[in-house]
Amino acid sequence: MRLRFVPGFVLALLACGPAAAHPHVFVDSKSEFVVDKNDNLTAIKHHWRFDPAFSAYALQGLDTNGDGNYSREELHPLAQENVESLSEFDYFTFTDTGDEPIQFEDPVDYWLDFDGTQLVLNFTLPLTKKLPLKGKTEAFQIYDPTIFVAFFLDEKQPATVSDASCHIKHIKEGDNKLTASTNFSTDFLATINNLDSFAATFAEELRVSCP
Repeated sequence: MRLRFVPGFVLALLACGPAAAHPHVFVDSKSEFVVDKNDNLTAIKHHWRFDPAFSAYALQGLDTNGDGNYSREELHPLAQENVESLSEFDYFTFTDTGDEPIQFEDPVDYWLDFDGTQLVLNFTLPLTKKLPLKGKTEAFQIYDPTIFVAFFLDEKQPATVSDASCHIKHIKEGDNKLTASTNFSTDFLATINNLDSFAATFAEELRVSCP
């Protein structure tokens, strides 16, 4: 498979030598929480805007008709490759319901847009089992356990919810923040028992509540 958006590639980099690990891709994220009339979460729609450098890299060879533009048809193979590879990483979407991890069906309604500078990946994640939200608050995080990708929630509107009676609270990260200069040595990472939990400490939260 061509390396387009495969964060697990960082594990191969770490295995090759003592080079430090740090984010290589930066994503601005917006999400839509789809809630039914009974206040059950049924799906999450993601809109991920990739940084210009990664976008330029990913677009190589995709202007098949040579007109200098990138149509959705030309970008479809890349969109498909991306959403299929994301399954290995639980679509970077996590919550702890107290019973069992949230599970998703295969993504649907996925496509890529290009605004002239940045690629935006859009896709819908249907839940395999409805998640009751009535009278509850669930906290969701979007992050990469391998720390290859740094996610940042949109400052103005990080998320919306389809049920007007429900609301979302954006909990920003504390002192921890991943940047291009963030580096973790392989010796340091080797001391961490749970890399997933470590990566989660850098993630912002979206707390969804329904009365």
